[in-house]
Amino acid sequence: MAKSKSTQKPVDELTYEEALAELESIVEVLESE
Repeated sequence: MAKSKSTQKPVDELTYEEALAELESIVEVLESE
């Protein structure tokens, strides 16, 4: 259980950072239009 928890955390953080990066790129496109 502890192993799956520790592996889940970094994955969640990565997807969170990826989502933020995607949102930022979308905002940049909207601002440039």
